[in-house]
Amino acid sequence: MAVSFLASLTLRARTAFPFIRRGIREGLSANRIQSALQKSGLGLRRTNLLAIVRRERFIQNFVSALDRLAPNRHVPTNMLPEALTRMTRSLSFTVEVRGYLTDTGARTSQFVTLSMDETMTPQEMIDLAVEIVEDEPSRYGMVVDDGRLTEGLRSGPLGTL
Repeated sequence: MAVSFLASLTLRARTAFPFIRRGIREGLSANRIQSALQKSGLGLRRTNLLAIVRRERFIQNFVSALDRLAPNRHVPTNMLPEALTRMTRSLSFTVEVRGYLTDTGARTSQFVTLSMDETMTPQEMIDLAVEIVEDEPSRYGMVVDDGRLTEGLRSGPLGTL
């Protein structure tokens, strides 16, 4: 049976995983993350920490590359990072839909997750997410300005449900 990335980590590394992800999102170096983990009693072996940091930085870099992908080009699914858990479909994309709240006029954004077996172009995914938000005003309560593709995953070793 295939093993997921998280299952391959020690209990301590799985406990530290959310803190490591946050440190990477905030732009901290591996040394700063390791120091913070040690201070909080969650110190890891350097090699284990670096494996997690490299994987998460790859995902972060791929997400930023999605912004540069031409709107009419299909996302290369073989380059998508693998999901940590089982997914309902073989691909999952997150689209940030931005706009204004209908009642207050304040800027807001909603994240819409699209699960699919066949890839679409970034523009098709953004259009679908915008349509979902606009079709449910009682749920989302916003006037949509635009959207952007923020994340993409493919099913990992655990497969789909």
